[in-house]
Amino acid sequence: AYATEEAVRFMDECKDRGLLLGKGGLMGNVVRIAPPLNITREDVTFMLETMGQALAAIEKQFGKVALG
Repeated sequence: AYATEEAVRFMDECKDRGLLLGKGGLMGNVVRIAPPLNITREDVTFMLETMGQALAAIEKQFGKVALG
C-alpha cells in the first residue's frame, strides 16, 4: 500500500494544470515541493488550489485518497 501509482498520477494531474512537483522516496511515493524563497501569497494559493483539484481528479479514479 505504497500508493506509488497514485503519487505519479497526482504529479501528472498537477503538471497538466501548470504545477511541477518533485518525486522521492524509495517507492517513488513522496511528493516534494521546492518553492522559491520569494514565493508570493498568489503562488501559494495557486499551488494549494491546483493540488486540491488534482486530488479530486485522482479520487475519481482510485477512490478516497488518504493523506498523512
